[in-house]
Amino acid sequence: MINVKFGGTLYQDLKAAGKQEHKQDEPRPDATHTITVTDPDSELARVVEGSCRVNSMHHQAIKVLGRGLKRTAYSEDGLVEAVESADDYPFLMAVQWHPEEMVGQPVQRKIFEEFVTKCREAATKRS
Repeated sequence: MINVKFGGTLYQDLKAAGKQEHKQDEPRPDATHTITVTDPDSELARVVEGSCRVNSMHHQAIKVLGRGLKRTAYSEDGLVEAVESADDYPFLMAVQWHPEEMVGQPVQRKIFEEFVTKCREAATKRS
């Protein structure tokens, strides 16, 4: 949804597009594939060093990246797995997996904690 808001497009259905499906049969907290961070200066790179294992439950993916976004991670099959704002924006990190369901893993917990921290900072600024 974020990519579309920024003018990008999606593979509406990965299977129909001839892409590898990203739906796992394993329990939601289990990792099923690897993502690789592509931008060492990204918010994601501050918590993920190089790569990590993630869960996968999506049937859509970014096809053409929206204006003002930058790819910060991709999957083993080349799909965009994370984006951030390329412009001056308070905080925008979007991932295709569910770190909130994997908080038992330190890297995933850090991603979720970073999101909560940024939300609290934004709430404090509005008060």
